[in-house]
Amino acid sequence: MKFNCIFKQALKRRELRGSDLLVFMGILYYYNQQTDECVCSQSELATRVRCSLKTVQRSLESLEDAGVVRIERKSKGHRPNIWIKGVTGIHKNKAKAEAKDKKLQGMFEVFWQEYPHSTNKARTKTKFIMLCRDEKTFREIMHDVRQRVKGEWRDREVQYIPHSLTYLNNQRWLDSVRADDVKQGGVDEIL
Repeated sequence: MKFNCIFKQALKRRELRGSDLLVFMGILYYYNQQTDECVCSQSELATRVRCSLKTVQRSLESLEDAGVVRIERKSKGHRPNIWIKGVTGIHKNKAKAEAKDKKLQGMFEVFWQEYPHSTNKARTKTKFIMLCRDEKTFREIMHDVRQRVKGEWRDREVQYIPHSLTYLNNQRWLDSVRADDVKQGGVDEIL
């Protein structure tokens, strides 16, 4: 019954992707309630949940950032083993997660207001939160949107501008923006 409650709490975290939840299920498979630990190698976890080692590494980072688990990395051989302590730590970092969620909400509202053809707010918001895990990505997106509004979209009718969800699904900001082109000015004033 305890695992059911833990997993339900993890499911409520909007910033977690499906692969993160799958890895979390794998963690629960190895979890020992008496010691409040999960000890397994990353490759063992990848095999258990049938995904790549890179996916497991990315998901562990996301789960730790979300405050779902605390991870201690101890090397044993060439790959570090994972000591997951306090799987029930979901409630302990609630304030940190709420602050991050509030920041993501604010970034989305800026995107929503500035994008010229915003439709389907709920789905667009879900996609935005999945993609915008850091300020760098947000800066890239906003820089590209602002450049397009000033340039190629300036004289277009709104109906010929891609919907906001299409823009995010196709990661259109990567078409024209290079990371070294993004300047800190402008977007930082919003954050």
